[in-house]
Amino acid sequence: MQITIKELLQRNYAEPNDWSRPLPTGQPNEVMAILTRKVRVGSCCDRAIQRDR
Repeated sequence: MQITIKELLQRNYAEPNDWSRPLPTGQPNEVMAILTRKVRVGSCCDRAIQRDR
């Protein structure tokens, strides 16, 4: 899992701190991590919506 997280960092997809700690899946020798991202809805989108009305 750490290799995948590092590869995604190199591709500017997600920072290592954006991932949860490894969580058990219930399957032997298997874990998962959850990626949490914050998305800002900014005024640029609001203006586009208002313009289209």
